[in-house]
Amino acid sequence: MGLSVPQDMDGSVMIEAFRPEYLEKHPIQFRRTYETITTQTKEQPEIRDEEAEKEGLEKLKALGYIQN
Repeated sequence: MGLSVPQDMDGSVMIEAFRPEYLEKHPIQFRRTYETITTQTKEQPEIRDEEAEKEGLEKLKALGYIQN
């Protein structure tokens, strides 16, 4: 997908899944992290999207992860 692999991610890249010629043209790249600082402050209050949260819960219920 063209994204760098975060170094704080568990596991490793399954290079066996790729053809050698593909890896030559698209070498695996790493980056420190995709993690962002999510500290809530008075200047930057938490923003909640209640509709998206409700939609996510409904999807989890449909998959059987959450019981009513």
